[in-house]
Amino acid sequence: MMGEIYTLAKTTLSWLGEAADQSDVAMALIQTLGDWTREHEGEIFDGEGEDMPDDGSVQTMTAAIEWLGFPLSAQNWPAVWRFLERPYWSRVWVIQELAVRGGIRKASGVFVCGEDEFERPQFDYFCVLILFILLYGQSIRASSLEIEEPHRSMLINGHPPGLTMSQVVTACTGGSNRNLDWLLRTSARFQATDPRDKLYALLGLVEDGNIITPDYSKSYEEVVRMFVASHIEKYSSLRVLLGNRYRAIPSSPSWVPDLLSQEFHGGSGLIPAIGNDRFQASGSRLAVASLNVTLSSLFCRGVSIDIIDKAIGPLLMVEKQLDSAVQDLQTAAQSVGQNTFFDALIDFYRTLAPGSGEAFWRTLCLDGDWSGIDTVFPAPAIFELQMRVAFGMDRIPADFMAGTPENTRYIEFVGPFTRSLMIALSNRTFFTLKDGRMGVGPYLAQPGDLVVVLFGAVFCLVLRPVGDNRYRLVGDAYVHGAMSGELVGGTNDQEDGQVFELI
Repeated sequence: MMGEIYTLAKTTLSWLGEAADQSDVAMALIQTLGDWTREHEGEIFDGEGEDMPDDGSVQTMTAAIEWLGFPLSAQNWPAVWRFLERPYWSRVWVIQELAVRGGIRKASGVFVCGEDEFERPQFDYFCVLILFILLYGQSIRASSLEIEEPHRSMLINGHPPGLTMSQVVTACTGGSNRNLDWLLRTSARFQATDPRDKLYALLGLVEDGNIITPDYSKSYEEVVRMFVASHIEKYSSLRVLLGNRYRAIPSSPSWVPDLLSQEFHGGSGLIPAIGNDRFQASGSRLAVASLNVTLSSLFCRGVSIDIIDKAIGPLLMVEKQLDSAVQDLQTAAQSVGQNTFFDALIDFYRTLAPGSGEAFWRTLCLDGDWSGIDTVFPAPAIFELQMRVAFGMDRIPADFMAGTPENTRYIEFVGPFTRSLMIALSNRTFFTLKDGRMGVGPYLAQPGDLVVVLFGAVFCLVLRPVGDNRYRLVGDAYVHGAMSGELVGGTNDQEDGQVFELI
């Protein structure tokens, strides 16, 4: 009913609480920057207007915005981050209040905090610009190795729920990804007093909201098990099992979403690739899965790849650990190899047999260039040299940006590969299998885990043996050379493959 109520409303009035922590300063910036972004939309996002200078004076996205006329670096970004961390932005029930009247060019509504207010379109345009800068903009000024705002606030304080809310609302109003498992994954950081509402609050926003009926007589454990079972039955797919996990689910079973943790499915890792048709580890095979009568075990058919032999990582980008990341990234701008994680990768790379190097660098970036707005598959061959330069094992070509400062040349040359690597490996673990294959697995992957392709899953999955041919689900994985159905047959024989019992 709430979806209908908000759809029929002429406008929405959102109360964010009393004024505090320089909220008036933050709201003034949201107003002015939102209006400015709307006015300069074509120049910012479509490259319209005068070309920017190529003399090295515009080195970062922040500098580009300032060249266009807005003094971005002079703003009070800590105040903005405190405002975007207000509890209002983290409530799962708020999503529908904004989403049903969403869309950057048609949204209406007013946000009120204390005696100040701003309009919904101002907030939308503000968030679009900030996210654009954070996702696609160069953040380090090569001449001084300083990390500019708003990247610096992001690194120190983490991704604020206000920006997450904007991303989720935009996704709900504009695309084909409006299915429940995708939105559940995207909204994992949001909170609800009753954990069942982290699922129920989304039903009015998605195309498959009838997949489960709200029933508060059911326990939390029953609800999440029924959701997984209904999703697999509806789609003949194991997409609902995908994701990263920062902790082992404290209770059984391991194959349900951990709605009690704000960090389930967190970080980037394989998440950007979930909606991409590039990866189809099980080919055209449909899921062959069933549950036992107690809904405690999920039986799935698939094929075993091999056991993890070595694991390097994870590459920690968890927000709680980002307060010291600024200095690390400044150092990494000169040499990625000075980071302990990358030291281990470099040591491993040096041990590879001739001819194995290509599989290595393609694995590190999931065989894609993730540095731009549109992902490019397969990753360009120049990534190999960019990796070697970043690892301190080769030189930048002499004709690349000749005559510009060395730091600028370095950042511009290695940038596409290193940005792709950070997206692919964020909160993820690099691993090798006993047969020599390489992959990128979940946060908790470790030697001894089994990597499999389960029918109906677009990624490989990492399972932890617990005895008697039973396993706990650890998370999803990319295995180079196994992401296009190479290891499975082309038929949908219900009796084909090995049965894996997930508990």
